[in-house]
Amino acid sequence: MIYSVPGSLIVFFLAVYTFRVFLSRHEPPLAPLPPGPKPWPIIGNLIDLPRPPTLAYEHFAKFKNLYGMVDSSYGPSPISSITIFSQTFIVLNSHRLAVELLGKRSAKYSSRPHLEFAKELVGWKSFLLFLPHNDAFRAQRKAISREIGSKAAVGRFNNIQNVEVGRFLLRALKDPDGLLHHFRKLGYGYIIEPHEDDPLVDLADTTLEQFSLTTLPGAWLVDVIPILKYLPAWFPGAEFKKTAKVWRESLTAFLNKPYKFVKRQMNEMNYEPSFTSNLLRSGHVEPGSEEESVIKWSAAGLYAGGAETV
Repeated sequence: MIYSVPGSLIVFFLAVYTFRVFLSRHEPPLAPLPPGPKPWPIIGNLIDLPRPPTLAYEHFAKFKNLYGMVDSSYGPSPISSITIFSQTFIVLNSHRLAVELLGKRSAKYSSRPHLEFAKELVGWKSFLLFLPHNDAFRAQRKAISREIGSKAAVGRFNNIQNVEVGRFLLRALKDPDGLLHHFRKLGYGYIIEPHEDDPLVDLADTTLEQFSLTTLPGAWLVDVIPILKYLPAWFPGAEFKKTAKVWRESLTAFLNKPYKFVKRQMNEMNYEPSFTSNLLRSGHVEPGSEEESVIKWSAAGLYAGGAETV
């Protein structure tokens, strides 16, 4: 992570950053940022990031009362900001405001930050959460909407849902801490091992945990200074390259193993309707094609969204 880079490199890049800050003072002033914690020189609000075991959403929810401008009509402002090195993050603590800006005005306000570590080094760049409004984004949204975007579409899974609700309630009664393990069948038609560790579930949970770490603001210096990605893995302080390699292997397995499971079951004519099988049945999908990529990534997005919702 950010603290693993050698001191000499940090000094060098901080010198470069300081020079950039000096030059930026001569640029036309921007609009003032929303309120937030007072930044430190050079590092900004690095020390104001959440620290384990505090969850990010719990940490940033406090910003509304700590830094929001008090309005007599609406209370504390739900908008605040922090700056990590040269990157500014806007924090929205209002569902209504998030829907208004990121939903209704998405063409203007909704896009994706470029996280070098997560997207390029680990390989999450085709994940729906990271895609800009391009053809790949529209293709994945179309696939998801087609399968679960209406009552009629979701109705095709009624039989599965009825059976799984019963199984889910029994498992929840027996193991109330394992609720998120039971979302998998809608995405892949996969029956979870009820009484022992399940290899696909463990793989998915591990990969999604890694994903949450790849996107932690300020955790990876390469996100701030992208040129660091060219350091060889053996270089002192480049442990992040080794971490990225291991996590990339987890991500590749997460995308491919459930997909291959569905294809194998379909070839054996022993499968249940699922998001993935329905998309595969809609036409011939060439290995390595853009269509296959859309199915893999949209199924992963559906799974991840369901797991996080649970």
